[in-house]
Amino acid sequence: MSLNYYGSGFVHKGNSYVYALYAHKDSCFCLIEVELENTIQKELDALVNKCNEMEFEHLADFEQFVIDQLHNVNVPISTSLVCVLQRDSKIFIKTVGTGVLYLKRSEERRVGKE
Repeated sequence: MSLNYYGSGFVHKGNSYVYALYAHKDSCFCLIEVELENTIQKELDALVNKCNEMEFEHLADFEQFVIDQLHNVNVPISTSLVCVLQRDSKIFIKTVGTGVLYLKRSEERRVGKE
């Protein structure tokens, strides 16, 4: 099962550089940041693919799934992650470490627009 989009590279953060990887498949998007480039690409692919196969009823189930996947890989404590999964009208979001996600709604969909 291949990913629709994948990329990686070093990004500037503060006074140093970190290795960032992102992957997207169907309705799941993940971005992970680690201190050193290592074999995390394979684990990120597995996380995104498993997200697309799983059904989550509650946010707590999704959060526990992501945490369990990170524990299985044994990522460094300094790792940051943003994982987003869309299912029908629900959007599940999980951040770990310094992971931050900014959401912006389009003007056409703003509630109460006249």
